[in-house]
Formats: sequence, structure tokens, C-alpha cells
Amino acid sequence: MNRKHLKYGWAFFMAMFLVVLSGLTVHAAAGPTLEVGETRSLGDKVRVPITIYKTTYLTSVNATVTVPADQKGVRLQSFEPAGIFAGTQYRSLFDITGNVLKFDFLFEGVKEPTLVNKPTVVGYITYTLTPEFEAGQTVQLEIGDIRAKARAGADLLLDPLHGKIERKLPIGGVISDNGPSAAAAMRILQHVDGTNLITEKEMLLSADVDGNGKLTQDDAQLILDYLAGITTSFLAIETVELDNAAVGSEYEEKITAKHGREPYEFKSKGSLPSGVKLNTQTGELTGVAKTAKNYPFTIIVTDAIGNTAERAFAVDVINSNIIAVEKLGMINVRQGEQAKLPERVLVTYKDKVQGYESVTWDAVDTTGLGEQTVKGVIGDSGFTITIKVNVVNENYINKLIINKSPFLDLHTVVAYTVPEVYAMTINGTDMHYEGNNEYSSIVTGIPSGSNITLVLKDKYGNVLETKSQNLLPS
Repeated sequence: MNRKHLKYGWAFFMAMFLVVLSGLTVHAAAGPTLEVGETRSLGDKVRVPITIYKTTYLTSVNATVTVPADQKGVRLQSFEPAGIFAGTQYRSLFDITGNVLKFDFLFEGVKEPTLVNKPTVVGYITYTLTPEFEAGQTVQLEIGDIRAKARAGADLLLDPLHGKIERKLPIGGVISDNGPSAAAAMRILQHVDGTNLITEKEMLLSADVDGNGKLTQDDAQLILDYLAGITTSFLAIETVELDNAAVGSEYEEKITAKHGREPYEFKSKGSLPSGVKLNTQTGELTGVAKTAKNYPFTIIVTDAIGNTAERAFAVDVINSNIIAVEKLGMINVRQGEQAKLPERVLVTYKDKVQGYESVTWDAVDTTGLGEQTVKGVIGDSGFTITIKVNVVNENYINKLIINKSPFLDLHTVVAYTVPEVYAMTINGTDMHYEGNNEYSSIVTGIPSGSNITLVLKDKYGNVLETKSQNLLPS
């Protein structure tokens, strides 16, 4: 970064005594795969599993796992074989040179073990993390030089799935670097009932295990279900609302997923709007809607190791003189205050002329912190629009000063922020950090009165606020 700085039930009591197992059952992967895990940590050590998927017989496997040579703050400390690979059936050889691990397992038993297509942990790599590996950074763990044999010495092709370490709180960890816990679930419930609010963005994102942007009792329950083995992944579909479509007009929306192993694959179940197709690789819904009616359907996402999640949607295709509506950026509102949503939005009509229409918005609940998607109806057209509202407990910009040069076509922008802000951009360009929570930038080539977009981020790279600002002298 640029700068310094439930349900209360039986599942809860079970979770208090359960230990999360390292080998979690997932749906079948696309093909035989050797995976280096993805993990998140703010601590000084992290343990990364190497797992083999969709393999029945394995008589030998060897590979290398490498950290980029120029990576600072991450040091390979040790490797520990796991399960059957730690016993007497396999001869294990491994070598650590710098940040490169080479491992070699050869079956030496009498009867070949059967992995029966279940995920099997080969071993764990331990890395030491120092302050040079800063908050928000990511290091890639590349697996290569894979050679494997199946039954009777037949070659086995294993697809590589590279890993990574992120300097962030684990999903579901909330208060601990050790991952999901019953204490984390309790902390979420305290937030929900208002007795102990979670205000830091990174903690909020860690607690939002269902990915809908808002903390509820469901997030606590999902953690407890995970600890009890009822669920094995926090993979979630992030998109919660889709805009309506107009007959004969281009439609473009996108389904996004999170908390899983990319790449994702998207499928639909039910009736997509006639003329609209789903891109199975990107989650984009595009096409020209043909028939006016309500279309209910379910989107199912599968990640790279076979975990799945789904969410139900419904899109109304209507006859309307409006064919397109501007996309609105996320806005922030202080907790307990009234959200100021746009009263009018820019629309495009069938004759390609643009104009402004009024919007009637659904109510915005600002009693709890976090993000929510709010739907509005444009005039009496039946056309809908959505906007993300981020409820926060403080204003991130204390003061914003804009000046225009009397001689040159440029503006200077100076922002004074709260300490939680670690980086700012204007229209995607970094602002300069001056110290003492002050950021500055010179804006050229943009006429006075135009809108600019300010994005504020915390030290983990999380977006704290996206703000549209009129470029006029203060």
C-alpha cells in the first residue's frame, strides 16, 4: 500500500469441542489435480497444505513449490508429510533450498493404497512471515515440475493449482489468525445484537462469510456449521440483486463469487430471460431480452476444487421506453443517519436520446454496519436500478479542498482523512501521501464541474469508500 499506517443451537456447543480437520471433503474436481493451498494470515507463521484431488491410485509423486526470488518477508521454514505419506507405505524425500521446496514420495508398501478420489493432504509447508511482508500483500506459491505415477507405473497427469498467502484475516477468523472458531461466531452475534460492534473493515469482511456484505446471524451459523463439518467451504455468490431488462434492449449484468478457489464456473438452473445467455467462465449475463415476463432462476458456482454455492434470482423483462440506465457507484452513510441516494439518474431511451428520470428507492436500513444492495424504480416505467450502500461509523474524509489554476487547465485536490485511510486514488490514479493523513493530487485535462471518482482504501487494500465528487473550487 501507499502508506503507514443464530441461531443458538446444538451446533454451537458441538463447535466448542470440534477441531477443524485439515482434509476437508469437497466435490470432485475437474481432473486429477495437485494443489498448493491458499491461506490468509496476520501472524508470524502460516501452514499451507499440499493436496491431491481426484486420484484413485498413486505410486509416486514429486514436485517443487517456489516462492518468487524477490519476495521479502516470507521464508520457507519446514515441510511435514501428512497422513499416509507420513507413514511407512511411502518413502519420503524432500529438500529445502532457500524458498524452494522439492518433495518426492515413492510407494514402497505391499498393496497399493486407494485414495478413492477423495482430497488427500500430501503434507504441510510452514512459512515464517516477517513485518517486511506487509498488510494487504500477496505472495504466489507456484507448484511445478510435477511427475506422478498411478497403478502399475502408468503415467499420471496432475494439473497444477498454484497457491498463495495473503496478509489478511482468515475468512471466518474475525478475532483470530487461527481461522474460524466458536469465539468468532459469538463475536458476530455480539455485533448483531449491538453489544459489541465490529467496526474495522478487515474484521467486517472476515466475518461476512456468506458474502452478502452485511453481518447477520446467518454468518455466525455458517461458521458453526463449518466447525461441525456440516459445510466444508465458505464459497459464496456475492451478487444479491439483478436489474430488470427491457424488451429489445441490450442486457448486461455480472454474477460474482468469493471465498473460493478460482477459476470459477457458473451454471444456471431455471429460466434465464429469453435472449440472455450466461458466460460460464465470467458469470456475465448478456444478450437482448425478447419476451416480457418474470424469469426466476438459480445460479450455481463451482470453484477449482469442486466446492459449490448457489443463489436464486428473478429478473422482470418489461416493455419500456428506457433501454439503459447509468451504473451507480457505492455510497457511504453514517450509521443511524439517512442515506442520501440519487433523486435522478441518467437513462437512455429507445431513440438513443439520453435524459434524467426520478427514482423511488426502497428503504435503507442504517442501523447496522456493512454493505447492502438497495433497489429503486425509475419513474413509472417499472425499470429497476440498484446501488450499494456502505454503512460506516465514521466519515473517512474530514476535509476536501479543490482549487483551480487561473492560468492552466488544472485543479489541485487535497484531502484530509482519518488514520484508517492508507491510500487514495482519483479516477484510478494514486494520490500523493503528504504525511499527517493528507493526500494531494493535480488533476489535468478534466473540465471544471465534471465529476471525479475518489476511492479510499485501508492498509489491507479494502475499499473504505467510493465517492463521486464535483470538480469545482471549494
